[in-house]
Amino acid sequence: MNNNNHPSPPGQWRFLQPERQRDVLFVLGAGASIADGAPLKEQILPSILFNGDQDILNSELGREVIDFISTNFAVSREYCPSLEAVFGYLEYFIKRRESLGGSFTTERIINIKNGLIQLIHHVIGTKRRSSKQTYAAFWDWLARTSRNVAIITMNYDTLLEDAFDPLFPQTAMIDYCLRFMNYDHLNALEHFHQWVNPREPVWVEEGADPRPIKIMKLHGSLNWKYCNCCNQVLLTPGETGINLSSRGFVRHVGRCGKSLVSLYEDFRCPLDQTRFNTLIIPPSYIKELEHPIINILLDEASREIRSTRRIIFVGYSFADADVHIKALFRKNIAPNTEIWVVNPDLKPEQKSGYDALAENVCYLPMSFETFLDDHNLRQDLLAYQSPSS
Repeated sequence: MNNNNHPSPPGQWRFLQPERQRDVLFVLGAGASIADGAPLKEQILPSILFNGDQDILNSELGREVIDFISTNFAVSREYCPSLEAVFGYLEYFIKRRESLGGSFTTERIINIKNGLIQLIHHVIGTKRRSSKQTYAAFWDWLARTSRNVAIITMNYDTLLEDAFDPLFPQTAMIDYCLRFMNYDHLNALEHFHQWVNPREPVWVEEGADPRPIKIMKLHGSLNWKYCNCCNQVLLTPGETGINLSSRGFVRHVGRCGKSLVSLYEDFRCPLDQTRFNTLIIPPSYIKELEHPIINILLDEASREIRSTRRIIFVGYSFADADVHIKALFRKNIAPNTEIWVVNPDLKPEQKSGYDALAENVCYLPMSFETFLDDHNLRQDLLAYQSPSS
């Protein structure tokens, strides 16, 4: 990632100017992360309800969420409602400012919704990682083909960014397209000053040629902490844990022998002392698209869609709750933009989302790993790229 904790070697300060036209825009869905250990959306609610996670069961937050879902939905190991259905139900009462009987007041329903978001954070953040390193292979693939790319992802996990280290700082730097609090070097956030802002002059080592690569996480990220008072975001690289009892976030502070020592922190904004929240937009038919940070990312994504020559969708299938994503592409895609769809299990009805975007869609019924191993596809991209990629 863009961490720079070492003395600067010989080099110079330089602006990293991206190309005006992008060779490829990658759109990564859950199918891209699953190989490296991220859970599918359909696995999250069963994990909360039935996996016997002691962190969930021993926390008031976890018990309250489980009680609400069990009371208002018919659930069993054979059947769980979708997350969209649960969030939609919660949103109905929140939007109308109505209670649900004497047990679930509007205030409690709001707390349950926020608690469910934190449980999703916990399930994804603690999921055991796979021995596969698909994202590492992806970054290596880009380093050997074209770095003139951008990435849109709807995934909350940080597996993509965690695999980026080998490219920094010689080959590429991550641009999240946001102005983080980290860049202001506030004393209260001294542990998070090391993230390099690729939109300002950066120190480029002698002989290096890094390129900025945009990663637009349109539904938020586990390592983005948001203050809803000053509307700013703190980036916590590599820190995705959450303490369900205190609702504080986990920061790793060092090692004791071979063990990693963790500190549970109640992160608060140093400007106004508001408690930070995880910035993720939950899977719901009623999306909070008016969020100021999400609006910034949607605008950036619109520009990237308009300026790319090829879009490659990986493991994404235009879920019914993602109408805004379909609209985003439909409004901005150029008639001559090539579309590739990498997905081994795309159902006929799911193809309709892509067929509505362009006349000629190239379907590649293969896994992400197979795609990255395909020499012919790599050569095709090499022949297609801009001269300075």
